[in-house]
Amino acid sequence: MLGEVERRTGGHWYGVAALSIIHLAAIGFLTVWLMPRRILFAISLGATGKVKLALALNFFTGMLLLQLVIKAWWARTTLLAAIFVVLWVAALLLNRFVLPEAWQTYGALFGSDNKFDTTSPQGRSAKLD
Repeated sequence: MLGEVERRTGGHWYGVAALSIIHLAAIGFLTVWLMPRRILFAISLGATGKVKLALALNFFTGMLLLQLVIKAWWARTTLLAAIFVVLWVAALLLNRFVLPEAWQTYGALFGSDNKFDTTSPQGRSAKLD
């Protein structure tokens, strides 16, 4: 498999490798997000050495197949990587700027569910503080 990737890339594998980093990050994120935690913990803690080695070898084979797919469909995989990056930047901007302001505006207009009472002593006494 490695020889096939080397033959098809012709020694110019830097661009393909850089593009595969974005794809692997997206696949890893989706795996962690969608796979139940108990399965991940069961694999990492309870699997034998042979099973872990088999999973690692399958992962590396999958990476090599990804290299071939990227080389074969360069324009489509570049577009897909660009979409991953745009979605990541959009999620970052949404969480950093838009959502906090939206929750503050909602709380100001409709009242918040926060039952915080500023007049309660909250564990303090005037004698000790």
